[in-house]
Amino acid sequence: MKEIKLKVDWYTKFALTLIGFALLGLLFRPLFLPQKLEASNITDVNVAQIGGCRPGSMYGTPIPVKIVK
Repeated sequence: MKEIKLKVDWYTKFALTLIGFALLGLLFRPLFLPQKLEASNITDVNVAQIGGCRPGSMYGTPIPVKIVK
């Protein structure tokens, strides 16, 4: 069987090389230009009451937890 060799012109090689460099740039961009992170929504997660008592009034005592199945 005869082997077919595909010849690629210079424009295709140039375009694929540019695409390759652009993909490498996107891959390594976070290493050279790190993004600044900011919190957009802050949720209050402080516990107001546990079983009708304030958490500060239970120093040193275990917190009873109900396990619901």
